[in-house]
Amino acid sequence: MCTKYIKHGTIFWVINMNKSMYSLMLMDDVVKEVDKYAYLHNTNRSNLINQILAEYLHVSTPEMISKEIFGFIGELIDEEIFQIVNSTTSGNLAIKSSLEYKYRPTIKYNIELYRSFADDIGTLSVSFRTQSPALLKDLAVFFEYWIGIEEHYSDAKMYYPSAGGKFVRGVRLSGDYSNREISEEISNYILMFDEILKNFLSGSYRTYQDIAKDYQRLRDYYHLEI
Repeated sequence: MCTKYIKHGTIFWVINMNKSMYSLMLMDDVVKEVDKYAYLHNTNRSNLINQILAEYLHVSTPEMISKEIFGFIGELIDEEIFQIVNSTTSGNLAIKSSLEYKYRPTIKYNIELYRSFADDIGTLSVSFRTQSPALLKDLAVFFEYWIGIEEHYSDAKMYYPSAGGKFVRGVRLSGDYSNREISEEISNYILMFDEILKNFLSGSYRTYQDIAKDYQRLRDYYHLEI
């Protein structure tokens, strides 16, 4: 929240952040340039000033943490399989992958990181661009299988928020993890999910137990805690 007062050409800002109040006095010319820069970078005035001060004072902000984690994910994700999509917000990253299916529909993994981390650090949602009734039916079956497998075989804390047809998985990590380790957990989970989903759609699995075995194998291979 930002409240602006103008008096004799001087702008006074009262910024409400974490239930604290701060004030700044800035020159009009400085504010004009701040507004231009904020507009070009799809942010707002108060957030931009917060970022500038944090960088200057070497203080980590949620935006900086998200940017670093997403940067690591970009390095880890296989560019031959996935495409990083530039996000319009600092706390989100989208990754696309193509399915070996008629008309090659795309699957999109959207990662949202919260501004503060506890056990819950964000969500991973999976959505599709397809109008194929057959594919939508297969995906519904796969999601049902996947949730059942995770609830049975995984020791990780997890939950599945309602998302109007999309698959959404809460991302939880208990303990201390570096930004690099968080990015590895998320990247490897996406790699596992993508591989098993494509194997399922191609008919590689004969039974539910085959999917579960592959899930366990890949989870152990990637040493997933997520």
